[in-house]
Amino acid sequence: MTTDGAGLCFVGIGSPHGDDRAGWQVAARLQERNLAGWDVHVAASPIDLLDWVRPDRPLWVADACRGDRGARVWQEWRWPTEELSVTWGGGTHDFSLPGVLTLGQRLGRLPADVRLWGIWGGDFGAARAAGDQLGRVIEEVVEEIVRVWCGGDVGPTSPEVVPPGAGHA
Repeated sequence: MTTDGAGLCFVGIGSPHGDDRAGWQVAARLQERNLAGWDVHVAASPIDLLDWVRPDRPLWVADACRGDRGARVWQEWRWPTEELSVTWGGGTHDFSLPGVLTLGQRLGRLPADVRLWGIWGGDFGAARAAGDQLGRVIEEVVEEIVRVWCGGDVGPTSPEVVPPGAGHA
């Protein structure tokens, strides 16, 4: 475990539109595992995470990122990082993820351990199905999240580097 047993708050952010389901699907897979001490939530907007976050528990978040690769890869970040202003600059949610995390930080509500898993997607159209590759990528992300929690972590291990100009879904 990466903490002293205090548990973890996990939030999957998304919508029912195409690859934007990614965060919700990661949360659903984690809920199926019944991980001890985990509070797993789904949110339609990043602002919702402020309802659940506590400064004494790690906050880990999964969400889709808009990019030109389709749902083939993912990336992990640790907050705070300036890199997210490029990756999650806006998107389909009312509030940007970096904006909400900045607000949480200023309010003293964020824990020291805040990690974000972004899943690159290509199709976020209304009422569209998720891309063919999304299921495989979701399983990879879930396995990595569980590995990090159970085995400790030395840093992000994502397979890709953020491309300039990529945006949040």
